[in-house]
Amino acid sequence: MGVVQIRLVDGAMFALKEDTGYLFKTYDYDGDSSTPDSAVMEMVRGGFRTISGSIGDSIEDTYRIETQFANIGVRGTVHEAVIAFGQLFTGVYEGGTTVTNALGSIDTGLGGDFDYAVTSDGEAPQGLLQQPGQLRQISIINVGLDADEDNGNGDDGNGGEGNGGSNNGGG
Repeated sequence: MGVVQIRLVDGAMFALKEDTGYLFKTYDYDGDSSTPDSAVMEMVRGGFRTISGSIGDSIEDTYRIETQFANIGVRGTVHEAVIAFGQLFTGVYEGGTTVTNALGSIDTGLGGDFDYAVTSDGEAPQGLLQQPGQLRQISIINVGLDADEDNGNGDDGNGGEGNGGSNNGGG
């Protein structure tokens, strides 16, 4: 299985699984915490796992992933999304997301009743009590980090559990 991993200047890390169509529509980051930043991406197919960086730390920031099923708004998080079998599957391991389409919205992770959601074409996002099998198949490996940033666990900062790898406080 092929995977590409990307580290952005705001500290965010993305792992994209093979055959993923992913587009950075807007990425505005100036390193100044007093000005709003923006990251708007679109996933056409495939899947990703990410540990967010500085963008999204401020309420004025915009951090969103668009898909044909729903948009995912991010609130300082470790999360993933996969399009499979004509559905969007999402999971949150730290922080929170809001999955929204024209038919409804659901908060997952922090502030939500569910950590996982599925969205089908023509339906509102639905919360899931258990992790769907389509998730947790993409790893983020901490390579090329400064010695004080690397926790030595590989994956995403907590031995694969998705917690603790975010540099933005998870909020």
